Amino acid sequence: MLIGQSARDFALAYLDSIAVDMDRSGTFPAETVMKLAALDFLGLLVESDYGGAQAGFLA
Repeated sequence: MLIGQSARDFALAYLDSIAVDMDRSGTFPAETVMKLAALDFLGLLVESDYGGAQAGFLA
C-alpha cells in the first residue's frame, strides 16, 4: 500500500476522533506516537543503512 494512503487511513481511523482534543490541549499523546511507530511512519526520513525507509519528504 502506498505511504500516502496508509497515512490517510490512519488519520481517518484514529486521528480524526482525537484531533480536536489534541489541538485544544496542545498535546500529542505518546500512544499516538507508538501507533505511528508500529506503522513504520517514524523512520521515513532515516537512511536505509540505519533501518529507515529513506523515503524523503514527498513520500
